[in-house]
Amino acid sequence: MVPALSAILTPLSIIAFLLLLGRAWGIFTLAAGTVTGVALQAAVLGWLLRVRGVRLEPRWHGWDPSLRQVIGQYAPMLAGSLLMGSTELVDQSMAAMLQPGSVAALNYARKVVSLFIVVGATSLSTAALPYFSQMVANRDWKGCRYTLKTYSRSIALVTVPITLGLVAFSHPLIKIVFQRGAFTAVDTNIVSRVLAFLSLQIPFYILANLGVRLVSALKRNSVLMVIAGVTMVLNIIFNLILMKYAGVAGIALSTSFVYLVSCVLVYASIAKSLRRLDALEEAQGNSSL
Repeated sequence: MVPALSAILTPLSIIAFLLLLGRAWGIFTLAAGTVTGVALQAAVLGWLLRVRGVRLEPRWHGWDPSLRQVIGQYAPMLAGSLLMGSTELVDQSMAAMLQPGSVAALNYARKVVSLFIVVGATSLSTAALPYFSQMVANRDWKGCRYTLKTYSRSIALVTVPITLGLVAFSHPLIKIVFQRGAFTAVDTNIVSRVLAFLSLQIPFYILANLGVRLVSALKRNSVLMVIAGVTMVLNIIFNLILMKYAGVAGIALSTSFVYLVSCVLVYASIAKSLRRLDALEEAQGNSSL
């Protein structure tokens, strides 16, 4: 539980730095908050490992079959993560093409959304992976489906009201959290609109992260790389279309669309993989008879 919750330290640190030092440090506040949050998370995780007797120094035990299997699964997952992580970089680059302040507006809104995403996606997916891995090892495909369905329903029941609340109260929330000093009422109007559109991604982002853990447990990480490539292209296309009509808020809406598509593709991949495994087991059962 603690390792999963430690991810919240980064957004909390950023918010704390913005509230306490935003006026004095300006844009450097975001960088300082991010670095401090990541350092705190690393310290907490390192301390937990130490308590459990795990050495933090890297050690080499040779190029064995287990390491080859890990690299074989990790390489496409890393490539997919890099492609999916490029969404934020692409959004910021394209926001820079708009009126001054658009990149800042996008980043301010993203900090609020990331607080809910980190708590939900990171914590839940970290906790779910061991269960999925155990069920896959036991070839319990029915259990995989049941667990995914149960978790997905719970995610929807929690995140949909949160999303609706952020959309409905985006303006007063941004006003309370950020409007002071150089952050004016005009800035609040812009950022609150961006936040309303960006918040729509929350259910899909968390659901997709849960699905990704099952895909990884099924050793289908190559699929994640393909999905990430597709969504990156769609992100650019959606940005180009929507930013013409809604500016930086259009880029935020594009991001939510991208995570919706990603969620659909991940769950479709899971359904296809489980059907294939069911058919394989059925064929093996028939052949044994």
